[in-house]
Amino acid sequence: MPHDTAFSNSLTGVKSKGFSGFLVYGPYIEIMEAMTYAVELSYITTNKKGTYAGKFDINLSKRKEDNTFDFIKAEECFLEFTDTKIKKATLYFDSSTYIGYKVEFRVFVETGIDLYAFQIQTGKVDKPHFYYHDTTVCSQLEAEIDVFPRKYQRLRIILFRIRAIAIQPRVIFKNPVLLKKSLQQKTAKLLDKVKAQIISCIRSIDYKEGDIIEVPVRIDHLPRQLKNQFYKKFEVINAESLCDDCYGIHPLQLPLVCCKYMPRNEYGLYQRVWTQEMVKELRALAKSKNDYSCEGYRGSVLQHYAAFDKIQVEGKKTMVIGSVSPWLECILLAYKAKEILTIEYGTISYDGKDIKVLDRLKQPLPPPETYDIVCSFSSIEHNGLGRYGDPIDPEGDLNTMNEIFNVLVTEGIAVIGVPVAVNNVLVGNGHRAYSKEYIENHLFKILDIVAYPYGATKVNYTKDKTDWQNQPVFIMQKPLCRLPHSLVSIVS
Repeated sequence: MPHDTAFSNSLTGVKSKGFSGFLVYGPYIEIMEAMTYAVELSYITTNKKGTYAGKFDINLSKRKEDNTFDFIKAEECFLEFTDTKIKKATLYFDSSTYIGYKVEFRVFVETGIDLYAFQIQTGKVDKPHFYYHDTTVCSQLEAEIDVFPRKYQRLRIILFRIRAIAIQPRVIFKNPVLLKKSLQQKTAKLLDKVKAQIISCIRSIDYKEGDIIEVPVRIDHLPRQLKNQFYKKFEVINAESLCDDCYGIHPLQLPLVCCKYMPRNEYGLYQRVWTQEMVKELRALAKSKNDYSCEGYRGSVLQHYAAFDKIQVEGKKTMVIGSVSPWLECILLAYKAKEILTIEYGTISYDGKDIKVLDRLKQPLPPPETYDIVCSFSSIEHNGLGRYGDPIDPEGDLNTMNEIFNVLVTEGIAVIGVPVAVNNVLVGNGHRAYSKEYIENHLFKILDIVAYPYGATKVNYTKDKTDWQNQPVFIMQKPLCRLPHSLVSIVS
């Protein structure tokens, strides 16, 4: 494709040299039929100057009878800075009124910006692409890039360049299979040589306390010091799997009532937006002791009815740790709790006053000994795994128990549900499951287990290592004299 500004063209794609102009434009394909086009640009910027890195647009042209040209700009969008991460810009346009025009896609770069344009993938909406770009050869490298510490910037750029070898734009109209085979043959040999060295380099980097690990991340892709700490305590299975809940909530995690009110994003996932109408309806269901448990945690609501029937909730200050919807908070409201504070990794939008919310990543925790009851269900086992945007911390679950211990008043109550199993299991970056021995002697050691909603005999330490839905609730009390985990390890 043509260029009208200084550029370098290598296996990395097309890179600007700091001068403004069209880095890429073309390829002047004639529109033959009415359809809706989807055009997607993949690019990276490695510096930041001004408001935007540039523009991406769709330009149409047609030769008129007098040999002059008619130019039309169909669609455009600004290119945001990517901070060395691959980003995509997508445009859509309807060609029904432009039959006979020639279409070109243009990437305009601003002065002083270093921008890599990797691929422009184009096709009919809901139809196979007529541009083909092979990224399968480098798919494994992408995960390695995402977890690479930001401070090793030079090697991050090398990784991006290696990945880009296989995604240069190629225009095809007849045989995508042959093109794909050709691309793979040309790139596979070089990739095989460098891939093992780069991955080895990443995994052997000396991790220092305070280094930023970008999340979510596969457990097996962590620096070895962190990875070994997870392997010491847990049998790790599916270490290559990746759970990413930073972008939204899966419907299985929500009561059907909440799905009516909470908006979805472009990925089809629900957002943490709570409304007073939703809380009102959930509270009414809780008052009548209706089982509105979500599909993923059947019986969880009934467990909490049984738990709160055993303790005094009315008039108490309560806290909920980890919440994607206010189902648990509304049970506390139905039991007439005096105050409810919800703590979550991420921002919760709520327009009511009966539930307060706190973003754990941005706001400090409440002072010690301020809450009578702390509740948490299906949350502690995730802490420190990065699945929900929280920092990587092999001791994340124990540190959360320390926080619960600190905010509870003496003889305060903790109502906590976690997955249990015969042995300690870590399922990728998804969740932990705890054995009976670990729960009693480590996780809940700083509290006294005083009751179970359905009795101790109903707790099933399952042999199924991946059964994340088996989450019994434990009712515990903060004793008169007990040290938190951090001090227990020091004095023992």
